Amino acid sequence: MQKDLSCFTRLRQEHNPNMLREVSSAQSLADCEPQPFMVTSNSQMYHYKDRQKVFKFWGSQREIDMMVAAGDCSVQPLERVMCTIGREKDGSILQGFTMKAETRLDVTKVDPARKTDYMHDMIACVQSLHSKGIVHGDIKPENMLLCSDSKIQLYDFTEARLLTEDPTK
Repeated sequence: MQKDLSCFTRLRQEHNPNMLREVSSAQSLADCEPQPFMVTSNSQMYHYKDRQKVFKFWGSQREIDMMVAAGDCSVQPLERVMCTIGREKDGSILQGFTMKAETRLDVTKVDPARKTDYMHDMIACVQSLHSKGIVHGDIKPENMLLCSDSKIQLYDFTEARLLTEDPTK
């Protein structure tokens, strides 16, 4: 059964119309470091050589839509990375997306005096996400980032769904 994501198209246009800028996968891969800094069962993440953003290989449009809908609970995607197949303009497929490079939250290295603060920030982030009608589907410290403004945000929305969606479909 196909899920209705038309609300995401509207959200994308209202929240960040520039996010739909498309870049070629050849250029993105050339600008990235050769080894992924993170590999999961869902994707591979590569730092750009300038360390200002990362490329998520095999990120989907649905994941992009969920991240945009999550708003300040998520690191926001910047660009869709497209691979052109053949010579036709409409022969492009989504290969992933870029997002701002933030610091992965390593709970083993957190200052003990800040652990309680981070715990409360994590809970507040998840509660805020749920209040927006979204379930992340893979909450764990590895999917949380400590942003430059000291705010905790989520990423890896591969398993995310709307609260109104049937999780068994």
